[in-house]
Amino acid sequence: MQQINRLFVLIIFASYSWLSLIGQSLSINRLSVSQSDLDFIYDMRINSSGDLLIASDNSLYHFDGFNFRQLDIQHGSLAPITTAIEQGDYSELIGHYNGYISSINTSKGIKNSLKSKIVGIVSQADKHFVFSQDGEYLELDKGFNQIQLTSLKKRTTVYEVIAYNQKIYLSTSDGLLIFDTDENGKLRLINALFEDKKVEAMAISQERLIAVIDNLVFQISTDDWSLTPISLAKLKGRIKTIVVVKDRLVVGSTVGVYDYRLYGTVAYISGYVDSYEQEDFPITKLYLSPNGVIYAGTYGLGLWAIPSSTFYFLSNERLTNRKISSIEIIENSILVVGGQSGIDFYRNGLLINELYPSASFLDNKKVNVVKRYSNGILIGTESNGLWFLDGDKRLTLFAEHIQSIQDIATDSIGGIWLSTSFEGLYTIYKNNVIHFSERSKFSRNDLSKIELVKDRLWFINGDDGFGYVRLVDSLLVIPSNLPPVKVMDFEVASNNVVWSSTQGDGVMNYNESGYSFIDLSEMLGNNYTNSIVVDSSQMVWLTNQNELIKCDRYGRVMSTDLGLYFESTFRAGVSYISDATNWIYYGTEEGLIYFDASSSRFDSLPSFSYSINSNKVDQQDEAIQLPFSDKLSFVFHYSDIVGSPFLDFSYRLKGMDSDWVPIEGNEFDLLGIGHGVFDLEVKAATKDGVVHLSDTIRLIIRKPFWLQVWFYVLLLFCAVTGVYLYTQFKIKRLRDRNIELKKIVSMRTKEITQKNKKLEQFAYAVSHDLKNPVVNLVGLVEILEQMDLFKDDHPRQVFDMLGTSSRQLDRLVKGLMELLKVQHNEAAVTTNIISELFNEIKHAISLQITKSNASIIEDFTNAPNCVYNRTYLYSILYNLTSNAVKYRDENRPLVIKVKTYEKDDHFVFEIEDNGLGIDLEHSQMFKMFQRFHDHVEGTGVGLHLINEMVESSGGHIEVESTVNLGSTFKVFLKNGQ
Repeated sequence: MQQINRLFVLIIFASYSWLSLIGQSLSINRLSVSQSDLDFIYDMRINSSGDLLIASDNSLYHFDGFNFRQLDIQHGSLAPITTAIEQGDYSELIGHYNGYISSINTSKGIKNSLKSKIVGIVSQADKHFVFSQDGEYLELDKGFNQIQLTSLKKRTTVYEVIAYNQKIYLSTSDGLLIFDTDENGKLRLINALFEDKKVEAMAISQERLIAVIDNLVFQISTDDWSLTPISLAKLKGRIKTIVVVKDRLVVGSTVGVYDYRLYGTVAYISGYVDSYEQEDFPITKLYLSPNGVIYAGTYGLGLWAIPSSTFYFLSNERLTNRKISSIEIIENSILVVGGQSGIDFYRNGLLINELYPSASFLDNKKVNVVKRYSNGILIGTESNGLWFLDGDKRLTLFAEHIQSIQDIATDSIGGIWLSTSFEGLYTIYKNNVIHFSERSKFSRNDLSKIELVKDRLWFINGDDGFGYVRLVDSLLVIPSNLPPVKVMDFEVASNNVVWSSTQGDGVMNYNESGYSFIDLSEMLGNNYTNSIVVDSSQMVWLTNQNELIKCDRYGRVMSTDLGLYFESTFRAGVSYISDATNWIYYGTEEGLIYFDASSSRFDSLPSFSYSINSNKVDQQDEAIQLPFSDKLSFVFHYSDIVGSPFLDFSYRLKGMDSDWVPIEGNEFDLLGIGHGVFDLEVKAATKDGVVHLSDTIRLIIRKPFWLQVWFYVLLLFCAVTGVYLYTQFKIKRLRDRNIELKKIVSMRTKEITQKNKKLEQFAYAVSHDLKNPVVNLVGLVEILEQMDLFKDDHPRQVFDMLGTSSRQLDRLVKGLMELLKVQHNEAAVTTNIISELFNEIKHAISLQITKSNASIIEDFTNAPNCVYNRTYLYSILYNLTSNAVKYRDENRPLVIKVKTYEKDDHFVFEIEDNGLGIDLEHSQMFKMFQRFHDHVEGTGVGLHLINEMVESSGGHIEVESTVNLGSTFKVFLKNGQ
């Protein structure tokens, strides 16, 4: 019950946070071109070179910060949609939408595949595990050979796979599954959370496991697997993917991206992008790069980059009116802000003054400093003395008569030290107030900041630098080797090295052996600095009225102008670094700026880079040589504390442009500038017009080819060559025409020769085949003349013989006439119904069919009609069918199979029999008067005749035959011919 109550209070508190918390609306930049091959993105990884690999709907892409390059995927051409990339220092295996696996750095063929979309690939125990959406996973060895294929619980859908700390985590439709590997390297299930619930997304980093169930976010302890709900402020849409690094949680939903900071069980929003141009912004995959940039892959909108919300700005009317003078953090991460009209208390961006009602007594009273003390805070005012707010939130007056308190320090024995503007230094110990100094000891007794380091109490001494009080003997020390300098703020290290900001002399570094200065005038235009903070990595942070500067101990300046981006100014001397963390806080005219010094983007000097026509330029070159082009496309990149989106770029061509030409964004085109040497001046300014950088790019644009000497030489050479080639061309055409005419004459001669040969064959046929019938007919007539018909009782035999010979002569003559018709192309085309035509043929040879007891099997369903000359088609089918009957094998029943079908734009008639067959190796199939079996009467004209018919219309005949087994004739006819 107690836990339920705590959860209820947490939800109420988070709801209040959602109403009150302010998060930055983050800038966002589209990296992929609209309507490109990168519209749909499934997975992303940073490779060993620090570049981004992207699995998209078209292929695998590489992005180096400037350009996209499609990678050559081995053995993946049949599966272009890439969905998963292997985790690790470099990518080796690629998963595809259809379950295939391919590679980008091996030529070894990968034959393994799964049945559905691959959602994750991980490497563990020298093996690769490939997980598909339908719950299968494939185990591969180092050589990408399949070891085992395993299925999870039936109908389990896998959404995401993460390998972390020797474990593999799966978000599925049946909960969060956690695996490790046994001694044989096999996966084994060690835990299952949220059983039978759909885990929509998950993330893990440094033992922080986050899971999303039904759009609710839970943090899971990896020690005891206990669950704690996390409330997300301002979240819109349905959560699709999450990323967590340390205390940073980035959430991608169906409408945008949300950047949170985790404090216990509450996530406070620091930045967000919840729509793009008033449209939904569907996120499919997030990747948080090492430098804090969020890469957002979308469903249909391509790839986007979202700069990290490195800086946070807390602003409201109270803070503005307070005019911040002091900052402190007390227990439970409560931020105390003092100013000209009292103090305020904030926790995680929320004003919580209602928890400290007694502090309202100081409203409208000028508070100069707040400092932790014992279990409460000390509050130093300008005109109302020193106050103490204890742990029970009671406000007590400590010392009323001490005025103009500037700073407070406490020592190890409970003593309190106060610096004042006019009365020097005070100390309070066990309620005794001691005025430590007189005017003679300090210049005007005008002290400001004090800092206690070991046994020394350091102080800023008016206009005369700084000094310290040695607490063991109350000895006042003013360094004799200190130059005359106005110190504005200082930081003292444990070895008594002092970093100080000055009024006009830059940054001074002092130790007992001497001092040195860091000159900031080249970067800032002056050496005026206000506050100074030294962070845990010994980086020095400085402000002047409008700027924030970071430099190392060698004086190298790394960034400036933060205040201008927030359209505010820094208050002199108002800065603070938390003891427990590396967070730095600055008071400004409009509110409070704070950031994590260790993770802010200050890792290198501000850099300006650019690309020309999509090619990155090496800035070490003094001049850039370019080929002539009517269009030069420039893209500028500037890396500093906030980046290019907050800068306005402009350019001018020296000697050509009198005024600066503003650029929309950071891209522009130079059109038609010609050739020669050009100095392109580029500058970037803040929104307030302060120049942030300037550079001159020398461009050497070569002459176009038509102005080069070699071009004229080439042109002359081409002209001479052209004339020569034209002449040779005309000669060749005449020769070719002559050869063509010779070919035509040869072809005509050949045609005439062939026709003559056919006529000779015809004449031979007439003389040969008519010879015997005519002789027989004459002989029979002579017999009739010698016979006494009225006395002979057997005249029928003679007449029968006469009839047979005359019929044979008649068939031969008709066949030859048909052949002549075919050769002269006398053919008319009609539509023929094959079944009807074949019935006519069967009727014509019905006696032969009956006599031979033949079985005919017909199949005209695939091609029932044929557009062809009916006479030709009848003759072709008749000859082939009658031949099948005529040349049957008397030793077995005759079976004839007839079918029609279409193939490659041809009508095919196929007839198969089990007759005598033909010896194809020793015969010329379609030669005129060719006979294959002499025991059956025939002329040898039939096959020759049908071959002539078929070939004359663009068809052909194929024959398959085996002696004593049968024959198959396939007639290919051109429909409509």
